[in-house]
Amino acid sequence: MSGVVHIHSHGGPEVLQFSDRTLPPPKHGEVQLTHDHIGVNYVDLIFRAGIFPLRDFPAVLGMEGAGRVTEVADEASRWNVGDRVAYWTDLGAYAEQRLIDGGQLVALPDDITTEAAAAVLSKGMLVWALINLIVEVKPGDIVAVGPAAGGVGTLLTRWLTVSGVRVIGIVGSQDKAAQVREAGIENVVVSAQPGSAARDVSAIVGARSLDVLFDGVGGPGFATLWPLVKPGGTAVLYGHAAGLPPVDPSDLAARNVRFVQPSTGQYVNTPDLVAAGSAAIFNALRDGIFGTLAPTVYPLAEARQAHADIGSRRTTGSVLLTP
Repeated sequence: MSGVVHIHSHGGPEVLQFSDRTLPPPKHGEVQLTHDHIGVNYVDLIFRAGIFPLRDFPAVLGMEGAGRVTEVADEASRWNVGDRVAYWTDLGAYAEQRLIDGGQLVALPDDITTEAAAAVLSKGMLVWALINLIVEVKPGDIVAVGPAAGGVGTLLTRWLTVSGVRVIGIVGSQDKAAQVREAGIENVVVSAQPGSAARDVSAIVGARSLDVLFDGVGGPGFATLWPLVKPGGTAVLYGHAAGLPPVDPSDLAARNVRFVQPSTGQYVNTPDLVAAGSAAIFNALRDGIFGTLAPTVYPLAEARQAHADIGSRRTTGSVLLTP
């Protein structure tokens, strides 16, 4: 028996229920993975709420985790019992143990902890894609990132800064502004209300427009920020925590602003790209680009509280569950 968090219907954090289950043996191509750390991402809240409807219940949320292979289906598997691995694309992570297709796994180097992997792999893969595959960002460019203190935003602002990009970080509170400034971001805008950041961002850029907008919030904020992007620039909507923005893509096209609404899987979709992205993320960890990781960690049985805290914007950086 091992612990698992199920949902039996869509709804708020209260639908998350902790229980025990017995896993069947892995089938051909599968391995049994015992988690050390499980990543909690905003997309999990979207699945739970039914914005992305799930077809089958009971369902197990979570798409990111890291741990050890504890059983393999056959000798032909590339994985061995005891191998340290991580993944970022397969639903069913909120569990002490799970079965997973071995092709979804990434080998962890000896110097990368499971905590670090679960904290950054999914978010880091998106960030790597954003600045290497989706948008050409150059030293000296002016870029706005919001929310700059979120899981993706924290990694994105740091990676952009070491690349010589001038970053304007948008956050929702003074506490989060202090965190972003500690990461070396000089220009930080506090936007307590959706849509209130545009005036302050405009004051910072002055006569020059933004080269790129990276927005993970959406809603009315995106609608007021994208007009600050220069003709020929790019507005990236990589998340919509505040809902889809009230904008017409043709309006951006008329201003010669490229509008991109990407998912990681659209761009990181071959084994070679997964290997390249993983290697870049692990090197960024080694080089200290992401700073000192300080994820907020909850016991697996308290996944409900983790969702409540993320939904009310009480967390910063990455959020993890531990069995």
